[in-house]
Amino acid sequence: NGSVHGIIVLNVYNERLLRLLAETQIPKVFLDTSSLVSPDELNGDLLLMESRNSVRNITAHLLEKGRTLPGFMGDIGYAQSNRERYEGFCQALMDAGKTPNPSLCLTTPLGIDSYREEIDSFLSSLSRMPDSFVCASDYVACILMQLLEKRGLRVPEDVAVSGFDNNIEDLLAENLTTVQVFNEELGSRLALQILYRIKYPHTPHEVTYLESKVLYRASTGD
Repeated sequence: NGSVHGIIVLNVYNERLLRLLAETQIPKVFLDTSSLVSPDELNGDLLLMESRNSVRNITAHLLEKGRTLPGFMGDIGYAQSNRERYEGFCQALMDAGKTPNPSLCLTTPLGIDSYREEIDSFLSSLSRMPDSFVCASDYVACILMQLLEKRGLRVPEDVAVSGFDNNIEDLLAENLTTVQVFNEELGSRLALQILYRIKYPHTPHEVTYLESKVLYRASTGD
């Protein structure tokens, strides 16, 4: 009825919902998007955490420390940020003259209630265990570390593991190499952006990256 002047859309990844939102003429700013809905289809501004370079740096760091068989774990069809993390992983390998091995990467959709089972099944299917895993999130990394331990593998001695988000809720994450996301600054930036978009609804839409910070910890031998 015209009483809503702007919308902040936080971490919505449902393609149908995103496209319905895009059809509205209400000013919008999105935090992340589905990798199936590109920024130019959102009809709004997009804020993303810097992901590609930070994961590229983590992967290059693992290679420099002598890891020769890295894998990646995370649903890259779910979120644009996940896809960019995978792109950073692949870029680091190519920078080192290596070709990413899809058989060592779990990038397909993962069920919300079946993460553990699907990761466990993937690990069982491997003919050779990677010596490192770069994960799209700390949540995935913590599940992975539990399953590696169940198999008698040590982190980082046998398999190095990294995550993303600096999630402090899981005790396993205390020693996890990860990427710090600055949530308060992110919230402030979203608020400023929606106020700008309400005031200037017809200026070109923007895609903005907020800087993140790699935190090297014991899970990668640091």
